[in-house]
Amino acid sequence: TQHFIRLLPPSDYARNHFFYLQSFVLLSCKSAYFTKRQKYDSYLLLYTYEGEGLLEYRGKEYLLQQNTGFLIDC
Repeated sequence: TQHFIRLLPPSDYARNHFFYLQSFVLLSCKSAYFTKRQKYDSYLLLYTYEGEGLLEYRGKEYLLQQNTGFLIDC
């Protein structure tokens, strides 16, 4: 199940001078979930509320356990 919050687009000034929220998703997975991000002009912030997962980033693997998160440059 995914829940999206619709956001207003940032102004050109905000896009060029600030960090801004591009999207916000609350995702609940009962099985394996995979996403690959490359060459995006953004950062990805993820927080694991429960369960666990695996982050592969720059040739290393990180176990994402309950109540852990990360911020990466996509």
